[in-house]
Amino acid sequence: MATVILTIYYSGFLHDQMTGFYRSKYKDILGNEKYMASTQFEALDARRAFPCVDEPARKAVFCLTLQIPSTLQCFANMPEKS
Repeated sequence: MATVILTIYYSGFLHDQMTGFYRSKYKDILGNEKYMASTQFEALDARRAFPCVDEPARKAVFCLTLQIPSTLQCFANMPEKS
């Protein structure tokens, strides 16, 4: 079996629905309204974030690169590769 590497350059947007990759708002400790980017990848929701096959029987390994300003923080529930 051969190893294949497929690279797709994709640009999307954050929406306000609670599926895929979406924008959430919250209040900080001073009561100021803030926004954050969140994910919800249940069932078919990963397809709403980026082009992919999201089938439990066909799990894939993928890398995701985020470019964020140095003034912001990014958190994940998986180990950071680099």
